[in-house]
Order: sequence, then C-alpha cells, then structure tokens
Amino acid sequence: VFDSVNLSLPDVMFETQAAYLRVPASARLECQQRQLDYRGALHGAGHAMLNILPRYMVCNPKDVGTECDNPYDTRYRVERLLLYDKQHSGGVGLAAQATPMFHTLVREALQLVRECACPYAKGCPHCIQHVDCSNYNAVLCKQGAEVVLRHVLESEGRYAEEKARREVEQAVGYVPPALLVGAEEEEAEHLLNNAAA
Repeated sequence: VFDSVNLSLPDVMFETQAAYLRVPASARLECQQRQLDYRGALHGAGHAMLNILPRYMVCNPKDVGTECDNPYDTRYRVERLLLYDKQHSGGVGLAAQATPMFHTLVREALQLVRECACPYAKGCPHCIQHVDCSNYNAVLCKQGAEVVLRHVLESEGRYAEEKARREVEQAVGYVPPALLVGAEEEEAEHLLNNAAA
C-alpha cells in the first residue's frame, strides 16, 4: 500500500416505488437460538424473492431490487422483506404490481430455498444468491433465509385468518363479548338481540 486517504461520498438519494412485509420478531429469535446470521437471513430471503419474481411478472434481475447487506455495515436495518423498482426515477410500477402477490412470492421463495440441493451455507445462484447483488452476495445465510420466509408466511397466514374472521363477524353483525364488558344489562341484551336478528 503506497497511500491511503479518507473518502467522504455524498448520500445517494433515489425516489422510487417499493413494497414490503414486516418480518415477525419470532424469526430473529429462532435465528438467535440456532446461531444463524440474522442479517444474512434477511438478505438471503430478499434474494430468494427476487429469484422467484420473474416467474410471475415480466422483469429482469436489474429491474427490481431488495435491501442488500455488506459485512462492514453497522447501520440499523428494518426487519422486513422489501422489493423496490431500481431502474427509473419514480419507479415503473413493478413493486406495486408485486404487492398483491407477496404471499405467493414468499411461499414460492420458501419452497425454492427448501428444495435447493446446494450444500453451501451462503446458498447458490439458484436459491439465495442474486446476480445483481450490490454487495456481491457477501452476507447470506441459507438456513436463516428459510427461517425468515417460514415465519413471514406463518405470520401472514394468521393475519389473513384473523381478517377473514373479522369480515365474517362484521357481515353477520356479531358483537364480540369484550365490547359488552361494562355495559348495562339492558344495553347488552339489546346488542345481542340485534346481532341475532
């Protein structure tokens, strides 16, 4: 090394469109218990979704991106699976198009990771590595990606069931007992009679 200098580069600002799902805390907990790299797990799960995406919409690897991690990054990272439009300022709508398919993308990405026969801890280009990773696939964990995708899928399933249950209750006029706590007996009877009618 002949010389070294400190560099200070300006922040890169890019306005675009994105879609994401929060990763439940249970995924982090399982990764910690199994001593799996959680940052690598989030990174790998995002890559697995990118690898699945062209099966469902017309796009190439440079059109859509996810949050990539590098080994020197110390910033706080939001625990989410994010897809964003990479190509044009303001986005072209690919992330918005993917939004209604997120459940399917997560399910298919999980299947991809589980079925990939590669023996590598950091996966391969078929499962969790991505050809256009801005950090050269440096921080990846295949087992952790499976954990993250599984927990997101389970969490989304519970949310969908709860949402469907609430919609049915609303349609039939069901009043949850919790709303009756503290109400006068007459009011409670009136609410129950209306719900039964």
